[in-house]
Formats: sequence, structure tokens, C-alpha cells
Amino acid sequence: MEPLYNKVNGGGDCIVTKAQLRATAKYEKNNYKSYHFRLRNDVDRLLIEYLDSIENKNEYFKNLVKKDLEK
Repeated sequence: MEPLYNKVNGGGDCIVTKAQLRATAKYEKNNYKSYHFRLRNDVDRLLIEYLDSIENKNEYFKNLVKKDLEK
């Protein structure tokens, strides 16, 4: 099995096999839900600048939703 090189957490190279990549993909598919959205650079400039200033966007969005659920 040919090893692959993968950047891990912004660190150096790490050897990862195809089997490990498949196992990770399977785990994430079974345990996480992902959402994706796009913003237009010209129309949503203020939103983009604001979101770029937020360090932990995941936590930010989760807190917004939780706050809405409490209403």
C-alpha cells in the first residue's frame, strides 16, 4: 500500500494510508453533518469582512442557532 502525505493541523507532513483516509471519511460521514453556503464578494462584502474577523466560526454559528431556539 502506497503511503500518502497529508498536512495535519497545520503541522508538518504525516504519512497517511488510503485505508486511514477511507476510515476517517466513513467516521465523519456517520458522526458529523456539514453545511455549506456561499457569499458573493460584491454583494456580501460586509458579511464577509465580519465573518473573517471571527476566529471560531463553527462555535459562532452554533451559538446563533441556540439563541434562536431559546426564543
